[in-house]
Amino acid sequence: MRTVSDVMACYEKGIYTKGEIVSHFITLAAERPLETFVGQIPHAIVIEMMQEVNTRPQTLEDVIWLGGNDPISRLAWFNGAQRLHGYFLDSSPQVSPGT
Repeated sequence: MRTVSDVMACYEKGIYTKGEIVSHFITLAAERPLETFVGQIPHAIVIEMMQEVNTRPQTLEDVIWLGGNDPISRLAWFNGAQRLHGYFLDSSPQVSPGT
């Protein structure tokens, strides 16, 4: 299983686009402990992930999977998006006065 630093190294070398790593991390979120996993991802990428899962997919048909006809990856992205949506919704920092 690839680590966040492995994926980020490929991104920095131009092997992956930002969209590809966001999608990859959403897929990995289906099986990783979110509290530690999300903390390893650079903040700018986490923001992109938050925007991607802002609307919770309701069914697999809501998932546009560009990776071909791979139902396992499509299901993993769906499950990762479901988990991240809840995680971001539940752990969004409250804006306090002066911040």
